[in-house]
This record gives sequence, C-alpha cells and structure tokens, in this order.
Amino acid sequence: MKLHTKAVLAGLMILGAAASASAKDEFSKDTMKKMGVFVSNFTECFFNNTTREEMTADNEKLVNFAMCHLNVNAWKSSYIPLPECLNSQKGMCAYGQFKVSSDKVARVIKKYLDYDMKKFASTEYYHYEKGFFYAHGADGEQPEYAVVRKARTLDNGNIEIQASLYNPEAEDGPSSDDIELTAVIKPYVFESKKTWSLVSIKKLDGDNEADEDEDDDDYEAFNPQKNPKFEGFWEDDVVGKTSMEISSSGDGAYTIITSHAMGAFENVECTYRARLEDDRFLKPGQAEKCLSTKTSDDGSPDKITAADKDSIEVILMDGKGRLQVPYECDSDDVTSCSTPYRRVKR
Repeated sequence: MKLHTKAVLAGLMILGAAASASAKDEFSKDTMKKMGVFVSNFTECFFNNTTREEMTADNEKLVNFAMCHLNVNAWKSSYIPLPECLNSQKGMCAYGQFKVSSDKVARVIKKYLDYDMKKFASTEYYHYEKGFFYAHGADGEQPEYAVVRKARTLDNGNIEIQASLYNPEAEDGPSSDDIELTAVIKPYVFESKKTWSLVSIKKLDGDNEADEDEDDDDYEAFNPQKNPKFEGFWEDDVVGKTSMEISSSGDGAYTIITSHAMGAFENVECTYRARLEDDRFLKPGQAEKCLSTKTSDDGSPDKITAADKDSIEVILMDGKGRLQVPYECDSDDVTSCSTPYRRVKR
C-alpha cells in the first residue's frame, strides 16, 4: 500500500512538473501582442541587432534610440519647435529647429532598457547643450513592426520570443508566419506597470536560417553540454598559438576576446559579442573589431592597427569539457573540422 501510494505521488509530481513547465510558456494573445509592440519600439528605429550591454556602453546608441522613439511616438509632446530657427541657421539654430529635453531621453532609456542614463553628450546627429538635445525635423525610413509567434520562459526568468516582421506602411500584417526576428526580454516593472526591458534582439538572415538549423544538428556529434560554463581563459589544444577569453555580463550576453600569435612580433586580437542559443551554442558571427599589434625588437613603441575582421560561426562545449570551434572543411565528419580549446589558469 505504501509503495503504491509513493508511485502515485511520484506520478502526480511528474505530471505536475510537466504541467507547470507547460503553463510557464503559455502566454495569452493579449500578452503576445504587447510583446510585439514592445519589440517594435526597437525595430521601428532600426535597432534590429543589438544587446542591452552594447547599447548602455555607447552614449550615441542610447541617444539615437531615444530620439528616434520620441520622434515616432511622442513628437508633439517631446520635440519643442524653435520659431526663431525656422528661417535661420545662426547660433544654436545650426543644430536644428527643435529641442528635446534630456529628461525625456533618460525616461525612454529607463523604460526600455532599465538603465539610468545620467550623463549626456552630443552625437553625430544631435547636439547637446544645457539639458536639451537639438534636432532637425526629418522624415524617417520605412519601419518594420514585429508580430510575436512564439515565446518561452528561460531558466533565468527571461523570455525568448520569435517574431515575424512587416512594413506597416505597405502591409496590414506579415505576409507569412516565417520567423524573422528573435529577442530576449526581461520582465520588469516601470512606474508601477508590468512590462519588459530588452536583453537582446537579432534579425535573422532568411537565406541562412535553414542552413543554421542543419548545422545545429551536425553539432550533436560533439555531444554539446547544456548551459555550460563558458567563462574563463582557454588555449587551443593543437599548437597553442590562439587563446580565447570569455566573460559574461550575467544577463546571458557574452564577450569573447581571441588572441592569435601571427609570429614572434605580431599578435591579432579580436572582440566578439554573442548570446547563448538553444542553451548550448554561442554564435558570435563577425568580430566587432580586430587589432594587430606589432612589436619592434629595437624597443620602439608597439604599432597597433586595425586588422581584417575574423568570423566565428559557433562555440560549444563538448562532452569532455573542451571548447570546440568548428570551421569549414570538405569532411562529412564535423568533429574532424574543429579546433579544440582547453581551459587554463592565468
């Protein structure tokens, strides 16, 4: 009787857990619509491939996003016309016929990125002075809006969404349910209202989407670990000329710095950004920047110049705890076309 009771209870626990996991990823149509509106605030301003980490580290991106958002969604209440500048380009009028309070810019950044913007500076497009950004009136490009098709809650509580895109000036909605955009958003309360803040957003390349899925299947041969600990310092396990330092900001975004010795006196260092996909893969793509450092043997200062940007398709951790960085080759065996990296102490 006791064994029977335990079996029943175990079964109920399993069913309950499954039901809980299923319920966790069930979002109402209204919530999915609101998620689409939230993400559209970024796509309509052409912030289709970025992360919170990248934006908050770049004053220009923050200002450009906020000014665009206010232009599209709150023109009358935000863009203050300067009558004296309608027919003049003198003095402050050289910077535009409108001004926008930096308080409104900061509020947009707090609302959509959960970031307290306290320092303000001019950008390429907007001049800043004494609490205001100055802007010219201009029509924007045709924007894209997002319609969320799928959403799931990640282990850390963030939500991963997949969406279709459409041009609202030409269409009433997406022409298909193809997934063209992925994003990760974080549940958040802003001014006593439940909403989300952006973690990352990525517009997909439709031509390569199917190929990427096939590649993910190929990577199964490595027995990739789920939610691996990528952070740390790694060195290639073949010739030892390439190292890789991986760090995480804690919100699922990773920074990858590779260093490759080109010879006795030259080293190339590249910086990448990536997010964990499918709980197993980092897909950095093209490097944000690569720098070549040449050291002279006569004691003169190092010469640092920009180098061609390298690209990394994927980074994973195999079943033995090594990093694997696959590369293109003619073999059908993907495991024979990969550089292994071992963790080392610094």
